[in-house]
Amino acid sequence: MTSGAHTSGNEENPVTEVISIKFPAAAARRTFDPAGVTARTGDTLVVETSKGMELGECVKGNHMVGDGDCVQPLRPVVRRATPDDLRIAELNRKREKGSARHLPGAHRKHKLEMKLVDVECSFEGNKILLLHRRRARGLPRS
Repeated sequence: MTSGAHTSGNEENPVTEVISIKFPAAAARRTFDPAGVTARTGDTLVVETSKGMELGECVKGNHMVGDGDCVQPLRPVVRRATPDDLRIAELNRKREKGSARHLPGAHRKHKLEMKLVDVECSFEGNKILLLHRRRARGLPRS
């Protein structure tokens, strides 16, 4: 049984109540324990992930899935996003853009042959993840 998720079904085919959420930086959707929250498609929710708190969009509200169709234990939905949560997310997007503008100069200054691909700021604002790709060099000739 999951932490707080409603389970039912019979002993051979137990089912768990989940909410499916997608994140802006990821294409895949993940399932979470509703933890008492009722959500509908399109709602913005705050969830607990391995990276900390994150804002995600509900792509499928409360629904039942077989226990074999989700990875246990499920992480919980913390709450619906508040106006303050949405304001914080907007500030973080601005921080990401600001970081992206300043980094190419730092690459040149330190002679790093890298290209900035993306910048992600955690919802809590305590981490900025810089995704780089090494610039391609010519293939060695024989």
